[in-house]
Amino acid sequence: MPGAERIGRTFGPIVAWDEVNTAMVRQWREVFGYPASRDEDVPLAMLQVWTMPGYGGVHAPGSSDTDAWDVLNILANHGFTKAVGIRSQQRFYRRPCIGDRLRYSSHVGTISALKRTALGDGHFVTVHYQFTDQRARPAGTMEFTMLVACPRASNGHSDAMASATNMPDIRGGASDDNVSKDYPTLHLPVSTTSIVASAIATRDFHPIHHDQAYARASGSPDIFLNILSVTAYVERFGLLVCPPMSTIAAIDVKLALPIFPGDELVLTGEGEDTEAGAEKSITVVGRSARGTHVRGAVRFERSHDA
Repeated sequence: MPGAERIGRTFGPIVAWDEVNTAMVRQWREVFGYPASRDEDVPLAMLQVWTMPGYGGVHAPGSSDTDAWDVLNILANHGFTKAVGIRSQQRFYRRPCIGDRLRYSSHVGTISALKRTALGDGHFVTVHYQFTDQRARPAGTMEFTMLVACPRASNGHSDAMASATNMPDIRGGASDDNVSKDYPTLHLPVSTTSIVASAIATRDFHPIHHDQAYARASGSPDIFLNILSVTAYVERFGLLVCPPMSTIAAIDVKLALPIFPGDELVLTGEGEDTEAGAEKSITVVGRSARGTHVRGAVRFERSHDA
C-alpha cells in the first residue's frame, strides 16, 4: 500500500504564523454569522485555522519542514493526485485565548485499502493532530480524513463528493426522514462571494474554492464550500441549541454532496443522545435542494466555568 511506511510516524511541531487575535476572530464571526459575543470568545472551530500555512503554502519559522500530509506526495507518485477533505473530527480541551500561539504535531493514523468511489479509485487517509499552545498546554485534537484518488474522467456533472466513499456513518440521531421539530432550522444562502469569503476566513487558499476556471478544469461545475467552513456553520448551529452553563466539547462532520454558488444550505438537528460526561450529543444535518451535504454531530459538556 503506498505510504504505509508513514503510518504512526510523528511530525512536528507546526507553529502558527499568528497569535490568536481579535481581527481574525471578528472576520470569522462576520463571515459565518455567529451570534454577537465578546472578542475574547474565540470560536472553537478555528482550532485548525490558526496553524494553516496560508497563501504561500509555507509554515511559520520554528516549524518542522513537513507534517504528516507529506504522504500525499507519495500517493501522487502512484497516480493518486486528487485529494478531497471528507471528514473532520475535532475534540476541544480548552478554548484558545487571545495571545496564544498554537502549534500541532501530527501522524498518519490509517490508510485504507483501495476503494472505488464516485470520484475515482483511491485511498482514505486519516491524519491525527494534537494541538497545544505556547506553554505546551493541550488545546484539542483532530482526526482529518481525505479521499486521495486517481481522477475519474468527468462528465461535467460533479454532484458526487463522497456519495460512494465507503466511509463509516456518524452515529446517533434519527433518520433523515424524522427531523426533530424541537430544533431550529438555519437557512444559509450560498453565493460565489460567500464561498470565497469563507475560504479566506479559514485561510484555505486552494483555487478549487476561489477560481471558477480552475474548478471547471478540475471537473467540478463551479467552486464549492470547503470543509472548514462547514465545520464553522455546524458550530454556529450548535451555539443555538447549547444547554445553559455548557460548552461545545466536540464537532464531527462528514461531507456528502458539495455546495455550489446558488445553493441554499439548510441545517437542522436530529435526535439526541446522552453520553458519559456530556449533557447531550445531537446530530446535525445540512441539505440543499440536491440532497444531503453534511451529516455531523455536536457534543456538549458542562462548562468548567459553570
